[in-house]
Amino acid sequence: MNLPVLQDADVKICMKLLMTMWAPTYISGDMPMTMLIAARMVKLSLQYGNTEESAYGYVTYAINIGARNNDYRTAYEFGLLALAINNEFNDLTARAKVNHMFSCYLCFWREHIKGCFRYSRAAYEAGIESGDFTYGGYGGFHESWHALFSGMNLEKYIEEYSAKLEFLSGYKYQSIGDAHQLMLQWGRCLQGETGAPLSLDGDGFSEQMYEDNYRDVPFFISFYYVAKLNISYLMMDYPAAMRYAELAEAVIHGVRGMIWDALLCFNQALALAAVYESLDSGQQPVAWQKLESLRARMRLWADNAPQNFVQQHALIHAEMSRIQGHHDEAITSYERAIKAAHEQGFNNIEALAYELCGYCWMQREQSRVAG
Repeated sequence: MNLPVLQDADVKICMKLLMTMWAPTYISGDMPMTMLIAARMVKLSLQYGNTEESAYGYVTYAINIGARNNDYRTAYEFGLLALAINNEFNDLTARAKVNHMFSCYLCFWREHIKGCFRYSRAAYEAGIESGDFTYGGYGGFHESWHALFSGMNLEKYIEEYSAKLEFLSGYKYQSIGDAHQLMLQWGRCLQGETGAPLSLDGDGFSEQMYEDNYRDVPFFISFYYVAKLNISYLMMDYPAAMRYAELAEAVIHGVRGMIWDALLCFNQALALAAVYESLDSGQQPVAWQKLESLRARMRLWADNAPQNFVQQHALIHAEMSRIQGHHDEAITSYERAIKAAHEQGFNNIEALAYELCGYCWMQREQSRVAG
């Protein structure tokens, strides 16, 4: 904040070019280049002073720190710096970009997920006002992920985010519109309003067409695989859930640092716990090691943003305790997950925790009868 204002015209042009390059480079999956672009923008700002584009450099550099180093506190502080720089320059042209990036990559690792909505909506509104429809669209699109994660009422979810579909499908990136429609179909599937319980087809959306179009684009195909993982797990098609978890793991780098990391971790852990007892003796040690790794990742996030992830960590721990036959510890962890989810407003996690806790009680009583 105390740096001078950048005066060198050539460096200013360079900053503009670097800012323009970051998003397409990220979507293409070239992670080393995206990291280099962000680092270069920060270096130029430190050497020559801040300019309007410096805010974008700081917020993309923050993504490097969070996603690559797991230093979410420092990443969040860099994000706040980016917002402050944007406000200091009163720069509407980059406001959509900076608010989108802060909400999409940084805010929820430290704040309640619902706190992100003011930044995603600021991105959408600034994009409309300034003509930055690309980042305004990104803001509207990623907000739908956060809304579904937060456990928003599904009828409200469909109504609110359907309104953005026409805009997202109409501006220059049709792929964002396609992915947004996938999100709506995910919500409809959870309501039982698609063609079949495990299908996302309907309302003009085709799973096969989406998969054919985006199979080789990690950024877009990640959405599909994680959605199918979640649906397959909830519908108790555990072999399908494990298959989609494996597919998602191979491409999740395309959305590294976003909420999709946590969605994959949570759903994969629950699916693996569901199939664990059916695995043979040679598979179980590998599966248990994977469960421990997933629990540790969720614990890291719970330590940084307990309001979003404590209940998820507790539920993973409960399932692992159930597998081990530690029913008292499992019940305690289920109850902890239920309490935390209720307090933080995650009714989707609360409902799932009640269901899994009930299954654990049934399993415990069956063991007693068998004994």
